[in-house]
Amino acid sequence: MTTRFFVLLALAATTVSAQKADLTVKFKKGEKYSYREENTQTVTAEGMPGGGQKATSLRLVSYAVKSVDKQGTAVLLRSVDSSSTMVDDKPMTDSRMSKMDGIVLKVTMAKNGKILDAVPAEEVKDEQTKKMVDMMSGQYKQSPTLPGKVVDVGETWNDEITNNTDTPMGKLTITMKMTTKFSGVEELDGVEVAVLDVAGTMSGELGAGMGVITGTIKGKRYFAHREGRERKMELVIDQNMDMQTPQGNMMMQTKMQQERTLLR
Repeated sequence: MTTRFFVLLALAATTVSAQKADLTVKFKKGEKYSYREENTQTVTAEGMPGGGQKATSLRLVSYAVKSVDKQGTAVLLRSVDSSSTMVDDKPMTDSRMSKMDGIVLKVTMAKNGKILDAVPAEEVKDEQTKKMVDMMSGQYKQSPTLPGKVVDVGETWNDEITNNTDTPMGKLTITMKMTTKFSGVEELDGVEVAVLDVAGTMSGELGAGMGVITGTIKGKRYFAHREGRERKMELVIDQNMDMQTPQGNMMMQTKMQQERTLLR
């Protein structure tokens, strides 16, 4: 009877602990890790040759933790180890992208995963490359965050991110509103992860009324809560832009699929 009682007690304790997870990014000075990042963007619009265009980029990206303060905020160096791009299933070489991939970024990240800053580690002299890096830095800050504490299964939290980007057609302003839910705990490649479901909307404007943007966001994140590191992220953004042209209104649809997987 006593043995059975302790077995039941142990099972109950395991069940309770599985209903909670510490969703905090944990950094250690000197550690290094890398991710495989794949981004696919499909654009369709009236009058586009072939009905649209599909571009896929693949990067192997490394991070090195340079410092961690008392609040758990870290400074990391992000570098691209290798990259390739396909446009409509054909390899594409772009000198501008190659220059950008050669830039090492100094990233400041809080323990809840929020990107506080992302700037070149060294001065970028080429103006065109600098503009592209600035654009990438802005996009970098659009990632959904974590609570940065222990939470229960079923809890939700919100992110609202506004990004302004200068384009040849004027300033592009996009606001993303996302809700993340801690849905449960499962195993991924032998590691216990917290499963986080992300859903949201996006809205924005291009130039002075040149285009109105609407869209939806949906995805999953798999966070290894014991080691404090994201193992995998999948995000799909469906975006519609109603653009004003000399010939009248034109609707452009863009589907962006992002996948990020921890390698080591």
